[in-house]
Amino acid sequence: MTTVEIFLDSKTNMFFPNSEITGKICLNTNEAETIKKSECYNCCLQYESEHYYLNENECLWKFNETNQLLNGEYWFPFKFVIPSNAPSNVNEEFGEIQYFIKADIEFYGKKFWGYKKYNEFQYYGFSVCPIINLNNLDPKLKLSASTKITQIEDKFFSCTKNPLNVMMTLPKSGFVCGEKIPIKIEIKNKTSMKIESIEYGIELKCLYVGTYECLCFVETLNKETTFYVAKDFIKPESDSTICNILIPPISPTFTDCSILKLEYSVFVKVHTNAFFQSGPIISIPITIGTVPMKKIESEEPLNAMEILESANFLEGSNRCKMDGKYKEIEGPKNFQPKFACYSNLFFNEKLSVKE
Repeated sequence: MTTVEIFLDSKTNMFFPNSEITGKICLNTNEAETIKKSECYNCCLQYESEHYYLNENECLWKFNETNQLLNGEYWFPFKFVIPSNAPSNVNEEFGEIQYFIKADIEFYGKKFWGYKKYNEFQYYGFSVCPIINLNNLDPKLKLSASTKITQIEDKFFSCTKNPLNVMMTLPKSGFVCGEKIPIKIEIKNKTSMKIESIEYGIELKCLYVGTYECLCFVETLNKETTFYVAKDFIKPESDSTICNILIPPISPTFTDCSILKLEYSVFVKVHTNAFFQSGPIISIPITIGTVPMKKIESEEPLNAMEILESANFLEGSNRCKMDGKYKEIEGPKNFQPKFACYSNLFFNEKLSVKE
């Protein structure tokens, strides 16, 4: 029997751009088999499109004169560097960015019925946390943002038009995972409609660009999906209220790729008892980074790496359905990437995450 295991020297398996990954592949065999080669791959990220941020192959052992490894345990060290432009892991419905080590052992030995050439694979997933410093992005992210909407109720057999005004205000529009966003909601209702509840939360919009290549043509498909990554309800008790929504462990905002983009917004939806119309919905775009804003503008410049290394790294949700449904994805199964969070989250704390 032959077993292959991958070990990384890091205890967290969380890495930053420009950092070096080191580890070892352990091969343990107690049967006489001919091993022709041993390779280690590390790669990333479908209609279908691919964009590689990291794709390196390294041969760790080649067949020798005897073309055979004797029984025993063998260790093959490896190392590589995370590129400076490597984005965060993404596990969304139709696309994902994944990072993994792949060990490929090519054998020639007794397999099933007779001696044949065959390969054994082993995968080991890891997470990448890019440095997205909110202090170095658009200064407008530090400013408060607000939006409002008016819904008119038309009275039958009357020229009267009664308004329902809803305003939402955020203290800023740049956040990190683990922060609680205070959402100020102001409602002025001059209609006969009763406000039954207010729904609020964080919405993720995913934009995908895929291509299909045939012998005579190439077709491009643009796909857009939306998810509520966090949401909650309240019963209105006054015309003005402040609701807090917790940002769960999720991929940061990602707009620099030609085939995959992640954009977030905070939304508020007012539910009324009206039969023939839905309540008004408003939203404000937000940016989710990995390095939080300074609390006071006069503070000294932040050391981004020190702050990132002190963050909590928590597992996020996996909404990717490509594996086994559309196309078999190479890589580790059921791997949950981790994301930088900046508050002490406990398992019993309510996240209101919708899978």
